[in-house]
Amino acid sequence: MLVDHEAEWIWWVDSDAIFTNMEFKLLLERYKDHNLVVHGWWHLIYKEQSWTCLDVGAFLIRNCQWSMNLIEAWTSMGPQSPDYGRWYRIQKSMFKDKLFPQSDDQLAPIYLLIE
Repeated sequence: MLVDHEAEWIWWVDSDAIFTNMEFKLLLERYKDHNLVVHGWWHLIYKEQSWTCLDVGAFLIRNCQWSMNLIEAWTSMGPQSPDYGRWYRIQKSMFKDKLFPQSDDQLAPIYLLIE
């Protein structure tokens, strides 16, 4: 479990990301009151419920129990879950612009934020 380790933050970056500024520094004090920092558009999440409202290719998540609960719920929607097929139907009913026929790592956290 990550909570047992000393790192306060985990910075997830997809393997296809490119860093163009090697001197970039995260200003973690800016997020002292947050557990999750992800680029997105509030109105697309909560008003339009669009499946493209977040970029989960890079995000910060605090090493705390709240975050571990989020990750556990998120992974329960993945292909290893026995409920994988059911999750797509639930998510598709909420996100009318979803094009692909399965639950995925992009849609699951949006669903969790709304719910």
